[in-house]
Amino acid sequence: MTNPPPRPSSESTPPPAQPSGPIPVSTQPTMRLIGPLGTELLLPTSSNTFYEDRRRYGKRGFTDPGDLTHHPLELPRCMVDFFDWTLIGCREFMSRDETGQPIPAVDYRGRVYKRRDLPGNKKLKLPEGDVKYSRGAKAGEEQIASGASGENAGYVTLVFFRSKGPPLAEFCKPGTFAQAQAVYQADRVSQQAMPQASD
Repeated sequence: MTNPPPRPSSESTPPPAQPSGPIPVSTQPTMRLIGPLGTELLLPTSSNTFYEDRRRYGKRGFTDPGDLTHHPLELPRCMVDFFDWTLIGCREFMSRDETGQPIPAVDYRGRVYKRRDLPGNKKLKLPEGDVKYSRGAKAGEEQIASGASGENAGYVTLVFFRSKGPPLAEFCKPGTFAQAQAVYQADRVSQQAMPQASD
């Protein structure tokens, strides 16, 4: 009969190591960004430096992980000339329209979105003066190009400037908030005067 191997004595087995103290956990907020080459960056930030950090990295082409073309931004129309495109990783430049005239445009993730001033449409309840930055839709983009009420048919839109609200200071280019406010106030005065002009 074979005897079982001897059990190791409790003296020869070291007890499990106990943690010396609480494991430190960082509570500092981080911002997740994707670079032009697909590099992912987790950037420490704070409520005091968030927009400064976004501008700094946005100038280098870093964007949010999500694609804005699936859920276009909607901003006040008074901000159309003052929105800081670096916040979403865009580069501004002047392009050309079909007739060769210069037209403002932005580069977002390697694709060009041009400014389009939209005409009013009573049927779709779209007022005069709205602006969008968009590009022609490619094959397979029909769903994101349709848009609510069909106003975006055939185009993939990045940003709509169409709400009548006041400008958002943190979204304006540095030093332009007062100008955006002046445009907002002028637009309000114009809208208030419209019913009187039609009498």
